[in-house]
Amino acid sequence: MSKHNRSPQYTPPTEDVLRLLAVVTRQERVFLDCYLHTGARRSEIFRWTWADDINFEKRQVRLGSRKTRDGSMEYVWLPMNTDLYESLWWWWWNNRKFKSSPYVFVDDHRGPHYGQPYKTRNHFMGGLCKRAGIRPFGYHALRRYVASVLADTHKVSAKRIQLILRHKNLSTTERYIQNINEDLKGTLELLSTVRVPQNGTPKQEKDQAANT
Repeated sequence: MSKHNRSPQYTPPTEDVLRLLAVVTRQERVFLDCYLHTGARRSEIFRWTWADDINFEKRQVRLGSRKTRDGSMEYVWLPMNTDLYESLWWWWWNNRKFKSSPYVFVDDHRGPHYGQPYKTRNHFMGGLCKRAGIRPFGYHALRRYVASVLADTHKVSAKRIQLILRHKNLSTTERYIQNINEDLKGTLELLSTVRVPQNGTPKQEKDQAANT
């Protein structure tokens, strides 16, 4: 199949993302926030270390991928929006299990990879979706979701979304939205406005609002 004629890939609706976030633990929420507030690729968060990739003072995170011709790592610093800063600070300050590990996220399930950084974490998203009772989706769907929220809800330009997702070609970004600098700081802060409903589901809150 030609890369220009790909079938549309599934992007979860906001209501399903909220239902997912409503059933996660605080620890799981920190991990998900790293994707929801950066649009990162799966492996980029797995590689994070506190010393190299998290800068609380400047409120920035570093993302790196091998999307280069020679396969070398290419890095970019992005601003932490308010939600991501609060989540990572909560995790770093006194709530992570492996305080001596240089990695931000470490496998805490007893097994051969216990105490080591994640390599795949294949069943994590599927398990959360099952718990929430929603159609299953994976890490890359969260990346598409970030693009759709910025494009559809906040009307952010495709060019700006391209900078956040770090696509080489604008056409790749445009496929996502169909269906580190100060300029990006305000854009990423828009993702902080998508919050977990406080009382029931989004539909229940809407119904309650209509009756008041």
